[in-house]
Amino acid sequence: MKKYKIIIVDDNWEICILFKTIIQNLEMFEVVSFDNGSKFLEFIEDEAFDVAIIDIDLPDISGYELIKKLREDNFNYIPVVVISAFDDFSHKIKALELGADDYIVKPVNVFEVVIKLNNLLKRQTYLCEINKRESIIQDKTEIIDMLKTFFHDKVYLPAKKLKSEFEYQVNAGIDKMSMEKTFETFKILNEKFGRLIDNYDKLFLEVESKIEKINEKNAQLISNEDIEERFKTKF
Repeated sequence: MKKYKIIIVDDNWEICILFKTIIQNLEMFEVVSFDNGSKFLEFIEDEAFDVAIIDIDLPDISGYELIKKLREDNFNYIPVVVISAFDDFSHKIKALELGADDYIVKPVNVFEVVIKLNNLLKRQTYLCEINKRESIIQDKTEIIDMLKTFFHDKVYLPAKKLKSEFEYQVNAGIDKMSMEKTFETFKILNEKFGRLIDNYDKLFLEVESKIEKINEKNAQLISNEDIEERFKTKF
């Protein structure tokens, strides 16, 4: 089972230890904690993570600045939960306007936080699966377009052109082509259909490669039932 990496940014180590103790007992979570924003920003430059739990009142960088940076950079899809001792409306609104997904006032109930994390990650997983399925549909559409283009440009149009050439010869009064003309026509046909076969081989390899990618994506899809089971809260 995939482990979801949760990052806690809070200078209150009691809260960090409490979260680690309870959350890491759940098999699906891994917890990393930092006591200031600078360490957190340094960490995420190279490390992937799934959820950020951020305190507003940090010793170096405001939690607001961390939220703002996350939403400006490549982490716009990452769920962010704020935990703060500030319980006034203005702080909540500011955090939510900057892009936080939830705002929880201290003292926190860890079990409540876990349920909210579950819900956020479940929704994110559903969105990822929708994107995967849309990507597969796009890949299939590209294959259909490739086949349509190939048969139109490489089969239909050349055949139509050859037909027109023969009709022109007949209409011009050449009912019986000479051996030389017949041989020349055969050479033209042979060259054109030789190129057709070469183009078909290239097309086949391209289509085969795309089908392999589609199969790989299909193998990675998670069913709705599996998602629900994965994020079923188990204390």
